[in-house]
Parts: sequence; structure tokens; C-alpha cells
Amino acid sequence: MTDIRNLHDWDVTPSRARQLQEKLRGHISLHPMRKKPQFVGGLDCSLDKRKGRIFAAAVFLIPCDQHRRPCLHPLVQVDYRLRVHPHTPR
Repeated sequence: MTDIRNLHDWDVTPSRARQLQEKLRGHISLHPMRKKPQFVGGLDCSLDKRKGRIFAAAVFLIPCDQHRRPCLHPLVQVDYRLRVHPHTPR
């Protein structure tokens, strides 16, 4: 199981978020994979504070070879919009 560490606070300004991304990019490790993956997936979300909405998307892809060139075919694709309300501490 992967050890998940809290590397930073999540409630940051856009400027601080950019700084964190620059810092965290140094932790990326690129190396050859031992075997070809069966699936590839990605997730993302964003918050529109002015409109009180969260937008989220996920996609899972299947690697394939088409015309002797690598490609990815969508297996599942989902997007979701949700209205949110400010958290009010008790």
C-alpha cells in the first residue's frame, strides 16, 4: 500500500499553489515500467468560489496499438458539477 503523506496545506492562494507545484515537480521520478499497464487514469477538479461550484472529471483509458502507433482509448469518462456551500464552523 502507498504511504500517503501530507506535503502541504490545501487552502492556499493561487500564488502559493504555483510555488508548491514548482517545488513538488522535483519529486517526480521518471523510469521505465517493468510491464505495460492495463489501464491509465486521470482525475482533476476545480472550485469556482464566486459561483459556489466544484467541477470534477475522471477518465480511464486502455492503452492500444493502432496502425503500429501507441494510442489510448477511453474506457470510462465522467464529469460532475456540484453546487457547494461555505463551511460554517460550529
